[in-house]
Amino acid sequence: MDGQMGYKITENNQSIFQRVHDREEDDNSDESQEKIQIAIESISKIVDNENIEESLNNLVLFTNDPDFDFIEGVPSQLVTNIIAYMRSFPQNRIFALFSARLIGNIWLADGKSYPLFVDPELIESVTSLCLQKVDEEIALTSIRALTCLINSTYEKGSPVFAVDQLDAILNESIMNQFLSFFDSNNGDLILAFLSLLEAISQTYQKELLQVVHHPKFFEILNVETFFESCLSFLCNLSKNEECFTIVFNSDFRQIFLSYLPKIKNPVTLNKFYSVLSLFVKKYGDDFIKPEFWSIVTHHLLEMATLDTTEIFAFIETVILIYPKCLNDELWTNIFSISEQFSFANKERCAVMLCIYFHDFQNSIVLNLESPPLSIAINGGYEFILNIAAQTKNPISLKTMLEFLTEYLIKSPETFLPIIHESDIIEQLKLMKEGKTPKKEIQDEDLGYIDDDSDLVTLIESFLTLVSFSFLSPFKDNFYESE
Repeated sequence: MDGQMGYKITENNQSIFQRVHDREEDDNSDESQEKIQIAIESISKIVDNENIEESLNNLVLFTNDPDFDFIEGVPSQLVTNIIAYMRSFPQNRIFALFSARLIGNIWLADGKSYPLFVDPELIESVTSLCLQKVDEEIALTSIRALTCLINSTYEKGSPVFAVDQLDAILNESIMNQFLSFFDSNNGDLILAFLSLLEAISQTYQKELLQVVHHPKFFEILNVETFFESCLSFLCNLSKNEECFTIVFNSDFRQIFLSYLPKIKNPVTLNKFYSVLSLFVKKYGDDFIKPEFWSIVTHHLLEMATLDTTEIFAFIETVILIYPKCLNDELWTNIFSISEQFSFANKERCAVMLCIYFHDFQNSIVLNLESPPLSIAINGGYEFILNIAAQTKNPISLKTMLEFLTEYLIKSPETFLPIIHESDIIEQLKLMKEGKTPKKEIQDEDLGYIDDDSDLVTLIESFLTLVSFSFLSPFKDNFYESE
C-alpha cells in the first residue's frame, strides 16, 4: 500500500477528528459553582454582544468538560448570535472559529443538547464554514462538528436529533463541493471528509454512491493514511442491497478481499467480516481458500479481548451454508489461542462450535476419523464442557448442554473420560441447587435456574445420563445426600 502519496497531513489531525473528543481533565470531579457562574455570565454577554471573544472562549472551555450541563433554559438569542458570528467570517475569524468549536462540543454531548441547537440555519452555517476555502482550521473544526452531530444521531437515537435535518448535506451541489477535497493534496481535509462520510453512511447509502464513482476515490483508498476510513465507508454502503451489488461487483471483490490482512482497526475489521458474511450468502464459498482461515485465526488472536461479534458471525454463516469449508486446523488453532480470549469470546466460540456440531449430528457414525467427531475428541468436547461449567448465560448453557448430551449418547465410551476430567458435574449440581461457588460470583443464587424449567430438565437429563452410565465414575456417589 502506498504511503501518503504527497498528501499533506498534520501531526495533530487525529486528535481533532477522533470520535471521542479529548476532554480537559479536571482534578475536581464536581463542576464548581465558579465555572457554572462564568458560563452563565458568558451566555449573557454573548446575548448582549459584549466581550464576544472572551465569552465564546469561556464557553468552549466549559463545554470541553464532559459533565457540562447548562443548555436547558438557554435563550434562543444565543444561537441567533452564534449563527451571525459564523456568517461574519472572514471579517470576524476568531468569532467564527470559537463558535464552530462551541457547537461541535455541544453536538458531541448529544444528550445534553436541545432542539435549539439543531436549528436548520445553524447546521447550514456550520456546513458553509466546512466548505469555505480560505481558512483550513475553521473548515476542519466545522467538519468535526458536523461529524459529531451525525454520530450522536446514529449512536444514541436521541429524539432531539432528526436525521432529516441533515439532508441538506446530501444536496448534489454541496456534496460536489465536499468531493472537491479529493482533488486537493490536503490530507487533513480529505481525512476529515472521510470521517464525515463514515458518519453519514451509517444512515444513508444510495445517496453516497457518487463518492465511489469519483475518479480519485480508489486512488485515495490505496493511501495508507486514508485506507481504513475508505474501507469503513465502503462496508457501510453494503447495508443497502443495491449499493452492495454495485460496489462489490466481480471486478472489485477480489481486490476487496486482498485488503483483509492489512486491517488494523477493530471496528473496521468487524465491518469487513460483516461484508464477508454477505459474500458467502450471495456469491458462495469460492473465495474461502485453506490459507484464508489462518488470517481469521490471526484476527481472533489480535482481538482476543475485544468485540469479535462479526468474525464469529461470519464463521457461523459459513457453518450454516458451507460447513465443509471449515477445516480441522481452524478449530485446533482456536483451541490453542482460546485461553487468551475474554470469557465472552470463549462463550461465543463454544456456542458457535455447538452449531457446527449440530449441523453434522444426524450424519455422525461411530467413526473417530469423521471431521466433527474428530474435532470433538481432539479438544472440542472438552472446550465446551469447560465453558458450560462457567457460563451464567442460560441460553448459551442450553445450547451447550444439548450438544454435550447428544454426543455423549452417540459415543459414551469416548466422552465420559473427558467428562471425568472436568468439573462439569459439580458445577451443574450447584446450578441445579441454585448455587455457585463464591469465588465465581458473590450472589449464591444464579437467578435464572429456578425460573427456567427447560434448563433444569436439560441439567437433570445430562446428570442422569452420566450417573447411570456403566462407565461413569460418578455412579455410586452422584446422588449422595446433602
